[in-house]
Parts: sequence; structure tokens; C-alpha cells
Amino acid sequence: MKFVSIICPVYNCERYIEKCIQSVLKQAYKNWELIIIDDGSKDASGQIGDKYANQSQNIKVVHQQNQGISKARNVGMKLAVGEYIFFLDADDYLEEGFLQDFVDVDDKYDYVAAGYIQENLLSGQKEEKLIQQKELSKKELKNEYISEDKTLPLTFVWGKRYKRQIINKNKIRFEEDILLGEDIRFNLQYLQCSKVMLGIDKAKIVHTFDGKSAVTKYYKERLDNIKDECQRLEDFLEIGDRIYNIRYYYMQAVIAHYEKHYEAGDISKKEKKERLKQTYRDEYFREALPYIIKNGTLDMKLKALCQKLYIPEAYKYLYKIILNLHKMKNR
Repeated sequence: MKFVSIICPVYNCERYIEKCIQSVLKQAYKNWELIIIDDGSKDASGQIGDKYANQSQNIKVVHQQNQGISKARNVGMKLAVGEYIFFLDADDYLEEGFLQDFVDVDDKYDYVAAGYIQENLLSGQKEEKLIQQKELSKKELKNEYISEDKTLPLTFVWGKRYKRQIINKNKIRFEEDILLGEDIRFNLQYLQCSKVMLGIDKAKIVHTFDGKSAVTKYYKERLDNIKDECQRLEDFLEIGDRIYNIRYYYMQAVIAHYEKHYEAGDISKKEKKERLKQTYRDEYFREALPYIIKNGTLDMKLKALCQKLYIPEAYKYLYKIILNLHKMKNR
């Protein structure tokens, strides 16, 4: 039986951490260790972790000063002894069979990714996000991204199986000096050192969100990170020219980031307009724009035009229309 390490950074998650820990304890597959990194929590998160560590030899808790999620994960990887490594956020949880599904997959696969279930904590709604069951070489993975037929998600690290040997041999770590986008950077480092990947069409990790994240705090930083992610994807794909689907991914991410500001509703009309201008001034955005206007879906074209014209009022109106159209389509 393969021994696996589950690394769980915790910061002020007393409302969720107990459910997270219990979901690991309930797994039928028992050959695991859960490494909880309490990243300077000011609530009872650390004490809750300690309580479970006192009850189970499989659970270890490390308390440290607040240094961020990347540092916490890196500390966890240094302590891990499992052949496989999994990452789990403290406000997420596993459904029964999660670990078994992954350890049943042949060891020849260096990178194994599954789908997930997205749960809105405010509405209670759940949505299953499945991926295709498919084996890929690194070359095939790169070709998929060039052809826009993406099987494996790269923008998050939970719901995936990593080999500790590959991580340690190649000194792969999370970048600790960035606020956002650390997951895709880690995945691209890891995939450069991998040979065979697998997507599995199961979803047994529940990723939760409450719609209240502070999306307005790091607007410019997030835009810079989105651009950096795309440039790193280009390097990974080993392509000289920026290609359409990377630009499309970039535009989707930028627009999704901007949409969150309307949902949050905590910035002024003047600030919204200024942030549209910030976006359009970026050279990478202006290079991507013609591709989207020419080749994108109708809603992407309209959203991109609103960005170009600096019209937050039209953007908000358009956003509501598109949202309603999607609701009607899904009835």
C-alpha cells in the first residue's frame, strides 16, 4: 500500500477545519498522514488541529508565524514522507473514496488530476466539474493547450496526485514572494519534470467558496499575475509567438477578475472606470484584444469591447444580460 501525505495549510478557518479533517479520517484508505500547517491563525484553528492530532497518530500539526500559504505548503513538503503528495485547503473537504481513486491509479503516471465539486456556501448549491479520462505525454499535453482542447487543469493544486520523489529531486517549491497565482507556477515547474500524465473522470473533492473574498484589494497585482501565468504557459509550451488560446485564457481570466468587482460592489463608479483603463493600458491586453473580438464567443466579444471603451455602466448592464441568458439556457 502506497503511503500518502496530505498537506493542509490553515489560517483562521475554525468554521471549516473540523469538517476538512473529518473528511480525511473517514476515507476508507488509511495509509496516510495529514500535515496541518497552522500559519499563525488568530482563531481556534490551531487548537482544533491539535485536538485531532492528539486523537490520531496520522495527524501532525505545525504552528508557525503567519508567512502565507506558499510558505506553509513548502514547510509541509519538507516534512512529508509519503510517496504521493496531495494538497488540501482547510475550507475544502473530501468525499468518500477520494484517496482510493488516486492510489488505484498506476504509479507510472507522474501527474494525476481529477475533477471537483464546487460548493457555494451562501446558497448551498453544488456543481460538479468533471474532466476527461485521458492519458497524456508531456508533448501531448502541450499540443492540447496549443489546440485549445485542454484536459488537465493547471491553475490549482488540490485534487491532484504528485510524486514526492519528483518534487524533491527537482527542488520544486511554491514561490513565496507572490500574493496570487502560486498554484499554476508550481504545476508548470512540476510538469516540466514529468513524463506521463492522467486525467480521471471523477470528482470527490469539494471546493467551497462564499462569494465574499476580498477581490478588490489586489486588482493590479492580480492582473500582473494573470499576465505572468500566460507568459509562463508560453515558455512551457515552447512557442515563440503568443497563440490564440493563451490570449483567450488571458482575456477570460482578466474579464472574470473584473466581473468579481461588480459582484462585490464595494468600489465606486470612478474606481471601476479607472480599473478598466488600467487593464486596457497593458500591452499584453491590447495584443490579445483583436484575437478575442475576431474569434471569441459573442459574450466575450462584447465584454472585451466594454473593456476597451472604458464603460463600466455598459459592462454591468451587459453582465446582467449574459447572466440572465445563461440562467434561461440552463433551465
